[in-house]
Parts: sequence; C-alpha cells; structure tokens
Amino acid sequence: MASAVTFYNDALTHNGKSKWPWAHRAWLTLLEKKVNFTTIPVPLNNKPQWYKDLYASVHPDPLARAKVPIIEIGKPNDAEYQILVESDVVARFVAENWKSQGEQLVPDNKFAEAKMNLFIG
Repeated sequence: MASAVTFYNDALTHNGKSKWPWAHRAWLTLLEKKVNFTTIPVPLNNKPQWYKDLYASVHPDPLARAKVPIIEIGKPNDAEYQILVESDVVARFVAENWKSQGEQLVPDNKFAEAKMNLFIG
C-alpha cells in the first residue's frame, strides 16, 4: 500500500493552486505525476505554531522562517515517514520518487537534465 501524502500549502489558494509560484511548482509536480495527496491549508499571515514546529523539525536551520510548501509522506512512527521543505526540493523529490507514473518530468539524458535545472532551479 502506498504511503499517505500530505501537502501543506498556503490558505490563499484557488482549487488547491497556490498563490505563490514557488509552492505552485511543487503542487503542479504532484498533479503531473498523478500523486494522490491531501492538501492542508496554512494561513501565511498567521502560521500556527504546530506548522512552525513541523518546518523547524526538518529545515537545516531550525530558526528559519517557516514557508510553504511542506510535503509529508507517511505518518509519524512509520518506518518510511519523511518530511521535506522548500519547493524545489519537494518538486524534484516528487518527480523522482513517482518517476514511473504520470508525466516524465526529468529527462533521462543528464545533459538535458542539467539544462532543465537552469530553468527550474
């Protein structure tokens, strides 16, 4: 059975689409890869403490300002439970982790992939 995927995104969305382009690319990647996920809206102007704590638990700088998106895979205490932050990290992980489903987003050719990184990175 596949792990549950939870996508924490800004509460200022329309049909799940983020207002912010950085979070939007992670959301689009989930859609293009046809990943089944649940969206949890986060009010950016008044982030709850639990969200700040979740962000700090995984970001290399625990004092960094909590941003969207966060992707959570599985549930706490699951062996394969993971949390990732930063839209480029989330988008790349989704593209690679669900490589065999949905659209092919990362080229197989490493030179073409490097060129792609100029555009998305």
